[in-house]
Amino acid sequence: IARKLADRLLEGESFKQALREERDRFPPLFLTLSAVAEDTGMLPEVLRELEEYFELQVQLWKKFLSMIAWPAIQFVLAILVMSLLIWILGMMPRGANGKPLITVFGLYGGTHAVMFFMGWALFVVGVGVAYWALKEVFRSGGMVDSLLLQVPVIGGCIRTFAIGRFSTGMALTMEAGVPITEAARLSMYATGNGAFDSQGKKMASILKEGQPLATALKETTLFPEDYVSAVDNAEESGMEPEVFRRLAEQYHENGIRAMRFLAMAAGVLVWLLVAAMIIYFIANLIMQIVQPYKEAFDMLGP
Repeated sequence: IARKLADRLLEGESFKQALREERDRFPPLFLTLSAVAEDTGMLPEVLRELEEYFELQVQLWKKFLSMIAWPAIQFVLAILVMSLLIWILGMMPRGANGKPLITVFGLYGGTHAVMFFMGWALFVVGVGVAYWALKEVFRSGGMVDSLLLQVPVIGGCIRTFAIGRFSTGMALTMEAGVPITEAARLSMYATGNGAFDSQGKKMASILKEGQPLATALKETTLFPEDYVSAVDNAEESGMEPEVFRRLAEQYHENGIRAMRFLAMAAGVLVWLLVAAMIIYFIANLIMQIVQPYKEAFDMLGP
């Protein structure tokens, strides 16, 4: 791509024209800002800002993966341990009914161990495929992401990062001189969240009617009151880019804290799952030990 762009620039095309042939490979925010920046003579400055913006997104994604990695490993290990236990129970002495005296949810032996592990694997893969299909195939990303925003802990983390990206997008677009309607639409798209993106056109139409940006934000119901108030004050003072930069930094910091809490909550959830399985196993063991004695007493009668 870089070689193609360089060749077009050497042929005398503008940067905006050179990008036009490769527009499917670049996000809309990059295309719009670079075009406006070239027209206003601010291309180097804007490209530097865009580099920092996209680098930040990559760093946040890597940080998220590093934080969620250990809970994910714990979950996989828990499933592997339970599968191994089911396999071992298949080797234990059998009762009169031909089954081991102790089972895990009625499962025992190699076949059941494979079924247990594959069942969990298919469930996880199925959730991922369903999410991708709803967003990419059925174009229902807005509905799916709106539902995710309502999930405790997870929703708060997703919303915080989305608002942080929106704030950065607004700061960049307004500094570059992009019209407010286009700036709002592009910044909503830049969140990478279907719930926010689906409200971009609604915001643009409200702004075209001459309403303040704070009103448009409030109408989406996606932004907290303190954020809307901050934007309202920024509009009155004419310091929108500066305020959006401050909000972007604030929400990115809050997002990292929320992400740490999410990773901790995921770890606790895994341990609760393991603890529930252990408690069930112990209770099941006690019941199966006590059952023969209970049956013997029942046979003796009153």
